[in-house]
Amino acid sequence: GAGAVSAYTTAPNVKNKKRKVPGIDYVRDEAVHEYVTPTAEELLAPGRVSGVVKYACVVCGDGFAQLQQLTFHLRSHAGDARVADALAAEGGPHAGAETEAREAAARKVAKPRRYYCCYPDCDHNPAHSLGAHPFKDYSNCRQHYMRRHTREKPHSCEKCGRGYAVKADMQTHHKHCGARYACSCGETFNGKRKLGLHVTTGGGAP
Repeated sequence: GAGAVSAYTTAPNVKNKKRKVPGIDYVRDEAVHEYVTPTAEELLAPGRVSGVVKYACVVCGDGFAQLQQLTFHLRSHAGDARVADALAAEGGPHAGAETEAREAAARKVAKPRRYYCCYPDCDHNPAHSLGAHPFKDYSNCRQHYMRRHTREKPHSCEKCGRGYAVKADMQTHHKHCGARYACSCGETFNGKRKLGLHVTTGGGAP
């Protein structure tokens, strides 16, 4: 529609850095894992921090990471026969424990999910690279996409103004921003890595 943004308009038109994935090519096992490729819109959506789904509603299929979340959701289906049937199938309320009743109303998702990157030329996209390795959880997939495939850097260091795509990266940088590291020769550096390079090239000792 009007004003729609392409899934990949935020991606820089540059070659991806080739990062060698350790080990051999990944072999998919559909019997063990469910494989998901989130869209760019889903990965960039604000407030979406986890794709973990452990429990699914027996009525509408909505997924939840915690049993407590599903229990609260089931209130919206109060009186639905399918909820009652799920309770009865597991022995019903006669078990006497509210926790058991909640668990009976939950359909546990059997297969843990693995997540692929949706960016067309990414080594983590199975459509681009045979044997592509998926990410173990949604948050890692999301952070990978934001770091490598977008220009947006909404999180800025208040000390130096440097921008980051992932908030956690900015927070790590902020802890050490402005720090100086001195060598025994008297020269100072704004990072441990630069000091280490200086020392290894015979510049002195830290």
